[in-house]
Amino acid sequence: MQIADDNVARSDIYDNENKEHILGLIAQIQPPDREAVEAARARWLDLCKPLYALGELENMVIKLAGIQAQARPSADRRAVAVFAADNGVVRQGVTQVGQEVTASVTYNFTRGITTLNAMAKQAGADIFPVDVGINQHDRLPGVIYRRIRNGTADISQEPAMTRDEVWAAMRVGADMADWLSGQDYDLLGAGEMGIGNTTTSSAMLAVFCGVDPQVVTGRGAGLSDDSLLHKQKIISRAIEVNQPDPQDPVDVLSKLGGLDIAALVGFYIGAAASRRAAIIDGFITAVAALTAIRIAPAVRDYIFPSHLSAEPGARLALKEIGLPAWFSCGMRVGEGTGCCVAFDLFGHALAAYNNIATWEEAGIGAYVPQSSTDGTSAPNEDALDEVGGEVGKDAPEEAK
Repeated sequence: MQIADDNVARSDIYDNENKEHILGLIAQIQPPDREAVEAARARWLDLCKPLYALGELENMVIKLAGIQAQARPSADRRAVAVFAADNGVVRQGVTQVGQEVTASVTYNFTRGITTLNAMAKQAGADIFPVDVGINQHDRLPGVIYRRIRNGTADISQEPAMTRDEVWAAMRVGADMADWLSGQDYDLLGAGEMGIGNTTTSSAMLAVFCGVDPQVVTGRGAGLSDDSLLHKQKIISRAIEVNQPDPQDPVDVLSKLGGLDIAALVGFYIGAAASRRAAIIDGFITAVAALTAIRIAPAVRDYIFPSHLSAEPGARLALKEIGLPAWFSCGMRVGEGTGCCVAFDLFGHALAAYNNIATWEEAGIGAYVPQSSTDGTSAPNEDALDEVGGEVGKDAPEEAK
């Protein structure tokens, strides 16, 4: 397993510089390449198979072509960045295990013995664990050390962190995406490790969508009925205590989120600025992706879904993003495991795209695209509409 050099990111710079750096990255985001999108769509139509028969596999190649600005995109080099941090709200008994598990699992990424390690090996992906806020004094051997603080505050009592700490954590994630881009990775998977982070992400999503916490809050790592009800009450209390502004994503993140989620937000922004495809794993990374898009709508053109997490808020989060899940296996591990399955889907999609014979090569007359009687468009025509929109704008005022 590769571990990035210790000079990947800098969280020791002035807070205002962190903020300005993120806003500068947002301004750099460019639209996907329209010519590459058109070329990829044309190639799918020229391949000897029923039109649009590979559905989302066709769409993902079209979108990836636009991101990479080449008609023959690549998905060979794959990485998962796992941002680890602790959450003070764990003190309220919203989890089955204690904070010490965050450090244990994060260290085990370097030992190659976690669920993510097994699935990443199968997918041919490298793992990069990053300590952005684990609650302990010592550094974990082999883990990239970018700790902003030793865990967040208890959101049921006070804001999780300051806005400056949010920008610093976002900088860690953005710099990680930039470094991975510089190492020529094609696909960037987003993972997290932090006991209590289904509580923080559920709180954020409830505020963003204006729904009762019960609608989006699940059992996490196996809570009982009574514990689930307690968790939902704690989230309601956190929202009441902090009064986050749903129109200000940074306010919601600083009051209810975690350092892992903040780093993920920066990771998605950094990936878009670096013209790299970034993958959503499960519920927590979906909330992070939604937050990134609320800050910088241009980011959406660079994000792909993976699975539909078993957490109840996952479907709503993906709906808000506008990217339905590719598959549903009832997974709820986190860590970036869903990204590993998505990596293999890219492999299958590109194998078909690169190796199916054309109509001419097969000696068969081509199918002709026809208008549908119900007024709907073909799947990859919809995908074409999703890319190349208005992007590369500055962050909205409320994000500043």
